[in-house]
Amino acid sequence: MRTLEEDQRATRAIYATCLAALFGFMGIGVVDPLLPVIAAQIGAAKWQIELLFTTYIFMMAIVMIPAGILAANRGNKGVMVVGLGLVTLFALFCGFSNSVYSLAGLRAGWGMGNAMFFATSMSIIIGLSSNLERSMGLYEAALGLGMSVGPLLGGVLGAANWRYPFFATSALMAIAFILTLSTVYEPPGGKSRKGFRDFGRAMAHPPFLGVSLVAMCYYFAFFTILAYSPIFLQIPALELGLIFFAWGLCLAYGSVFLAHKLLDRHGGAWTVKFGLSAIVAVLVLLIVVPSFWGRVAIIIVSGLFCGLNNTTFSTLAVEISNAQRSIASGAYNFVRWMGAAIAPVVAGVVAERWFPTAPYLIAGILVFVGLLGVWLTVGQHKTMTMPH
Repeated sequence: MRTLEEDQRATRAIYATCLAALFGFMGIGVVDPLLPVIAAQIGAAKWQIELLFTTYIFMMAIVMIPAGILAANRGNKGVMVVGLGLVTLFALFCGFSNSVYSLAGLRAGWGMGNAMFFATSMSIIIGLSSNLERSMGLYEAALGLGMSVGPLLGGVLGAANWRYPFFATSALMAIAFILTLSTVYEPPGGKSRKGFRDFGRAMAHPPFLGVSLVAMCYYFAFFTILAYSPIFLQIPALELGLIFFAWGLCLAYGSVFLAHKLLDRHGGAWTVKFGLSAIVAVLVLLIVVPSFWGRVAIIIVSGLFCGLNNTTFSTLAVEISNAQRSIASGAYNFVRWMGAAIAPVVAGVVAERWFPTAPYLIAGILVFVGLLGVWLTVGQHKTMTMPH
């Protein structure tokens, strides 16, 4: 049993971690409404400007596993603090950049820092929490809020100058860095000897590998919607920020409330099939609906199903895995972020060479293939009810 003082200290650490997570996820969406502005001002093609997402997410995927191993062997707090420091610096440097390739390289460094943070933050929350359900709900809410506020911050500040959102993000991450350094502490018994073989064994488990590959197809679609839609809509930064703010609110509701309600009522297998079917429908509608405002409404509502899928896949992957949860989480993140990494640049290339809605078509085909794969992958888990 912990004393009241120990509980209060742990609570402050959990709040600080969730605040850092909120700021960290803001960094994913803050670039979204800036893409058309940056492309116009520095003279970048569609596929070049999408590199700002691709390099960021690709580096997140690559670094996630070694960061998890380092945290398991050396402790979570040190890795998390270094990650927050890197994000602070690279976000600041982005604000001074003058070319699309230097921006893309700096975003890669930003992604490396984010990977170090997200590979450790959940382990800290789990290790310090006395009420895991409440703490995880707070963490999920922070992620959803970050994804909604990020585009709004980018749109409002980007309407004045596309560099301002990078400076603002750097300042917020510096606050998170200071709070984490002064408030967060290492959970007891957090260190263990882990290596790349542990991740290899996790990936060798067929149900886990299957779910991770389906998630990779889904995250390709997720980042097609998030990263290509600002180019597709062709409207000013402020309007884009407001649209994706509304999308982010739907994302937060879908991940925190809708997902847990459906998982409790129907279980993981049914929920993931429903979520993927909804994304296929969204992508088809984006192709066939000619109205601008109709497409805007579809993009906003898609946030509900994106949030639902994000939570469902994360829960399903960890529950199906036969590995330690931290190992399963790291391996799953590596696979899903690889799908997310290639989506933006693929969308930019096919939109220029084929037709404007081609990225949604490719994403829809991949999600449909993933949906067919789900019947083979999680069919044996129909009775499973996911905890929250």
